[in-house]
Amino acid sequence: MTDSFNPDFNPDEFTTDLHKDLYEYWLKIKGNKLIPSRKDFDPLDIPHILSMLVLMNVTYDPLRFQVRLWGTENIKLSGKDITGIWVDEYQKKSSGKALEHLEKIITRFKWIVQNKRPYYVHTTMGWLKKGYRKYSSLVLPFSDDQERLNIILLANHYF
Repeated sequence: MTDSFNPDFNPDEFTTDLHKDLYEYWLKIKGNKLIPSRKDFDPLDIPHILSMLVLMNVTYDPLRFQVRLWGTENIKLSGKDITGIWVDEYQKKSSGKALEHLEKIITRFKWIVQNKRPYYVHTTMGWLKKGYRKYSSLVLPFSDDQERLNIILLANHYF
């Protein structure tokens, strides 16, 4: 599997029905707005998806991304809870394939901030020495003022 970044995805290509459920929920809470706000999102509406979620805070001047929530499936995979870390600081501690992967993630986060649109990605984790080597991620924007993103929500599916 090669890396694929797709902002024009079709939900039929999702690797799990959980992505479909989340995307349908995001569209519902978005309604006629460009982007839903974090206050529109109620985790109790989609409890079956919570373990795969990652919430990223977006800050500006400079543009940075901080892990606000690292769901339990992500903890299981990585072996650690990285809630609270800044992605750029984590990047500085990385090397090799992990560093390359983080650079791609940051580039995609910058893309979503600029374009205010969801995207879907399939990729591999070549540095990982565990059974999970592939994953897909549905990445969704949230904005409290419809101008600047303040939250990026990811739903990771490992396979």
